Amino acid sequence: MFKSFRALAAAALVAVLPLTASAATVGYDAIDRSLADNFNDFAMVYTAETFNDGTITGWSAFIKRLGTDNTIGLMVLNDNGGNQYEVAAIELRTVTAGLNSFATSIAVTSGQVMGLFMANAKVAYDNVAPSDDRYTSNNLFAAGAPAVGAVFSTSGPLGRTYSLNATVAEVPVPASLPLVLAGMAAFGVASRRKRAA
Repeated sequence: MFKSFRALAAAALVAVLPLTASAATVGYDAIDRSLADNFNDFAMVYTAETFNDGTITGWSAFIKRLGTDNTIGLMVLNDNGGNQYEVAAIELRTVTAGLNSFATSIAVTSGQVMGLFMANAKVAYDNVAPSDDRYTSNNLFAAGAPAVGAVFSTSGPLGRTYSLNATVAEVPVPASLPLVLAGMAAFGVASRRKRAA
């Protein structure tokens, strides 16, 4: 049936090596929390976790307070160093009070971080011990949400737990690649010994 070891190895890989895509959540639970910001037209940067290669398939935020412009935006940011962040992607949504969840498809690459733009609608938060999360100055984006390619400076640490998270379908990886390769190598050695004998 198989005329060569390579054909057998390829068939074994297809049959035995499943790809497993994992889903990861970046951020905190989107639940009601005790506080809401007083800043307007600003952004926060969540630096406690970075994205892995994949696609954001959904995101959620709990809105504590509404205002005249009820726009928030999930941002994917490149860390340019020196507390400078560049907008790689932004998805703006109009929100209502309470839990807001959105389906989406935003590509992310390893090392990028999540950010949140808030016009006048405010995502709920709690104070926590100082963290590495960052924030912009009040009214930095009074002219409108930052566009892709925009670079902005941040201050911090923020010391807050925002009710914001994103679900990321990470790039599929072979579930048992090392084990399969070791098995194929052993099979190859055994096949060669059998032919030599």
